[in-house]
Amino acid sequence: MNPENFISEKSNPETSNPETSTSEASTSEASTFETLNEENINARKEKHKRSAMISLIITRIVIICAIVTIIFIPDILREYSKSFGMSDQNILYLRIFMYMCAVPAFIVLFTLDHLLRNIRKEEVFTRENIKLLSRLSWGCFIASGIALGFFFIYRMLIFIVISIFLIGLMLRVVKNAFEEAVIIKEENDYTI
Repeated sequence: MNPENFISEKSNPETSNPETSTSEASTSEASTFETLNEENINARKEKHKRSAMISLIITRIVIICAIVTIIFIPDILREYSKSFGMSDQNILYLRIFMYMCAVPAFIVLFTLDHLLRNIRKEEVFTRENIKLLSRLSWGCFIASGIALGFFFIYRMLIFIVISIFLIGLMLRVVKNAFEEAVIIKEENDYTI
């Protein structure tokens, strides 16, 4: 080692002080971490928005399919009765059942569309969404009740009754979790 270099390193405070270079490195690492973290958050937000948009598109496709199905119920049931040899009375019951279930189905579909639009606008934990989730769960409970009423005519409906009821129950639990999150969010907003 050259003695001149040794002296110049000692006299240069930037190279001689290990604490200074360590703090600069940690500042640089923190800055890099914040940039990476911000990029990661932005990437996740974009992915979330795309996912919400796909769900919204699928919901709207299902709404269109449901409208077409409602329009063609008589034709669908006519073909169904030819294939399975059902009586006119059973076809009438099935038609009534389908039209009765259409009401809560459309309520659920349009409510889901509204909820997804709110989520796309990044309005997640709001009182409005709690009401929408409540409406979704009640729509499922009503459809389940209608199906239960026709269970005595069509025994296979028990699977639909149970499935729709469980979906309504899960939505109820999600609604309760959202309600708690909104309360916590409001408390945090008031303390700031």
